[in-house]
Amino acid sequence: KIFIPVVATLAQSRPKVQMCLITSINIFVWVHSVRHAPYLDRRFCIVVQDFKLLICVSSATGIFTTLRNDPHSFLPVYILVGAFVLVLVLMVVQLRHVAGQSPRVLKIDMEELAKQALQARDVESPLLNS
Repeated sequence: KIFIPVVATLAQSRPKVQMCLITSINIFVWVHSVRHAPYLDRRFCIVVQDFKLLICVSSATGIFTTLRNDPHSFLPVYILVGAFVLVLVLMVVQLRHVAGQSPRVLKIDMEELAKQALQARDVESPLLNS
């Protein structure tokens, strides 16, 4: 994410390349937030991921704007507003779906884990039998 101002500054004379690189960075950040969700509470994670998706959508609209190259057209604005509405509806649907689920928490029985560790230490390795 730190590369966005660098790309914006260095590619200022080439807006199509600039928007493609910025969108690529934003897509990478969004995919990383989906694949490696950093928060335990799933609802908060959904909000963070969907706001990052909004950033991706807005930069993708920037690509469309540079390709269209019509300063008097309101079409990119309409597309952006429509995409924002779709992502916000997606977020609300996801949050309503998650509200009915119990949180997934990994429970570890330390006594059972200690027994398994002792049993594993007592068993000889098959490679040592040769």
